[in-house]
Amino acid sequence: EELKRYREAKQREEQIETDAFAFIDNAKFFEKDNKFDI
Repeated sequence: EELKRYREAKQREEQIETDAFAFIDNAKFFEKDNKFDI
């Protein structure tokens, strides 16, 4: 039970990281697209 909870937490963490990276990639693309200086 403890291990299962640990695995689920790990999976959620990885999902959050994946989403964060995707968000950053989108932001970079958006920035390039609109020629913004940040």
